[in-house]
Amino acid sequence: MKDLTKVDKRVANTKEAVTRVFSDLLKEKSIDEISVTEICQKANINRGTFYSHYKDPYDLRNKIQEAFLEKFKANLAPLLFSSSTDNLTNFDFVYSIIMFLKTNKETVDIIVDRNGRDQTFLNDVIKCGYQFVTFVYPKIFANNSNEDISMFYSFVSGGCVQILLEWIKGNMQTPMEELSKKLNKLISVTYSFFNTK
Repeated sequence: MKDLTKVDKRVANTKEAVTRVFSDLLKEKSIDEISVTEICQKANINRGTFYSHYKDPYDLRNKIQEAFLEKFKANLAPLLFSSSTDNLTNFDFVYSIIMFLKTNKETVDIIVDRNGRDQTFLNDVIKCGYQFVTFVYPKIFANNSNEDISMFYSFVSGGCVQILLEWIKGNMQTPMEELSKKLNKLISVTYSFFNTK
């Protein structure tokens, strides 16, 4: 009988090696130029092992992205669903997102398309942010419809996605707190959209 602990550890080690190699290759070339053979050679595994986990490099990136998004949601959950949600500010929320991206920079480099052709991950991040909006904004802007709040969020989040993408492209050089303050200020100046009477 197989020792499942050893099997699980071997699989985890294989996936970690493949991810590390994939990350290194993406620093040199686009995903279109990366072959399964190249990944296998550098990770010191055979093609059969690769195909037992992934269909191709795109599937590899997708699986890394799916796992990362689940980790991202789990990281935000305490912030969104705690008893102190009423005191949560835009700065807190934005800073939490930026800190998570910075802390997991190596994975972000894998899943974010720096050419801007595929913004799936950042769009998923924005969808998570909508939970914050639906919790907090109806209380702050009680005189406005859900449609107005949704429209406001679509407008603001679209801009935030582009700014985060530029920050990632720039190797995350702007300090997290400075970027969070700037995004918070940009969000705040658009509050005039709401009817606050």
